[in-house]
Amino acid sequence: MIPELLGNSLGFNVHRTALLFRRELVRALAGLELSPEQWQLLAILDHAGKPLPQVELVRELLRDKPTVSRILQRMERRGWIAKRGSPADARVTLVALTPSGRRVAREAPGRIQAHFDRKLAFLSEPDLAAAIALLKRLQKGLE
Repeated sequence: MIPELLGNSLGFNVHRTALLFRRELVRALAGLELSPEQWQLLAILDHAGKPLPQVELVRELLRDKPTVSRILQRMERRGWIAKRGSPADARVTLVALTPSGRRVAREAPGRIQAHFDRKLAFLSEPDLAAAIALLKRLQKGLE
């Protein structure tokens, strides 16, 4: 049983909801053998349409550099990304999608959408839009 002090805390409720969403995201991606963090990186790279510096991926994922490095190593072993040095600055590592990574990046959203359409059917479209807008405001305020 959750104490009232926690139950009425914005931070606790946002964190708990994030954990529940992550659990469902894991379930949605299970058939692709893809973690939520790997999917986020694939989506970011696919959207960019070009190789990105590893440091930019660290910043976008809100994770520390060693954690992102380990995630990228696993993705590289799976053949989803390729890393190379920047021709402009040898200290910069660029990360690019491979054709296999692009395929997975484009397959995942349909699975995720179908899964969450079922899980969130109890919410109306306006409720979903309002929740997303509020979460974006919270993120902006905390960045």
